[in-house]
Amino acid sequence: MSARHLRRAVGASALALLASLLVIVVPQPASAVHQIATVTLDGSTTQPGRMLRDGTASQCGTQKVYPGSASPATTFNYATTAFVAPTSGCLTVSLSHVTCVSPTNAFLSIYSAEYHPTSQASHYLGDQGSSGATAPPLQVSVEKGRTYVAVLNNTNAQEACSGDVTFDLADDTTPPDTAFVRTPPAKVRDSAAVLTFTGQPAADTASFQCQVDGAAFAACTSPLELTALAVGSHTVAVRALDGFGNADPSPAVATFVSCDLKSGTLTLETATAALAGADKAVAKAKQRLAKAKTPKARKKARKRLTKLTKAATAARQQVTTIQQGVHACAE
Repeated sequence: MSARHLRRAVGASALALLASLLVIVVPQPASAVHQIATVTLDGSTTQPGRMLRDGTASQCGTQKVYPGSASPATTFNYATTAFVAPTSGCLTVSLSHVTCVSPTNAFLSIYSAEYHPTSQASHYLGDQGSSGATAPPLQVSVEKGRTYVAVLNNTNAQEACSGDVTFDLADDTTPPDTAFVRTPPAKVRDSAAVLTFTGQPAADTASFQCQVDGAAFAACTSPLELTALAVGSHTVAVRALDGFGNADPSPAVATFVSCDLKSGTLTLETATAALAGADKAVAKAKQRLAKAKTPKARKKARKRLTKLTKAATAARQQVTTIQQGVHACAE
């Protein structure tokens, strides 16, 4: 092998090795967050009383009500550890490796932003419900960038011990469902209509978006009041969203016909007149385009013709919609 070929071979091998190293060291995005903190109850922080253990662990999507307090005259050790959510989702918090004489002498709860030992209901989000080796983890829905405080406290005595608090955060990708509570009748004898709707589970529903007659989805609230409806058929779609922006992929849909043939904002008579005017404007625009002599004039005339043609198409569609509505109302 010549020296030149040797240099090429060595260079190619070096590049291949470098590429393989780059593949190895490039970090891959994690789909979940796993964090462990050892919390020690050493008596440096104490609180009067403790939270009741009601046997029900908090779950994502359902806001648990503070279960109440117990033993207000007794002093208990407590300690905290903070967790900042790098993304929104369902946070699971569990307790393990408890060194208390009895595992039931350690109880885990979680709060939003901060913990006040003399006001244990403030900022409360959830708890384990029970304590001991078989106690279930607690779950709460968290939002990106917010701070959450896990609290470990004694339950039976002021004992010095510790435990590992584990945070597991999974992305929340489950949207709420949407359902109508009230919709207009098939034929509305008015130019207005009211629709009410809800999201399930309610605790996981943060907002709604509505789509009326094929327009873009926009923020809305229940009840949705529609006014000045044109004569004809109408379709309303509603989708619920959770606090993480997950939208119901199958919106609730309601259809009805407005049969207010006299007081509607756009009757068949006015729509037909508007179409005639639009067609007349298109005809004039075509004449101007034919008479245009310079490239600049032709460009301007062509642009105007395009705009008027679109308007005429929309007017023609409006007439068709109203005609269908009149026919449906007559049935």
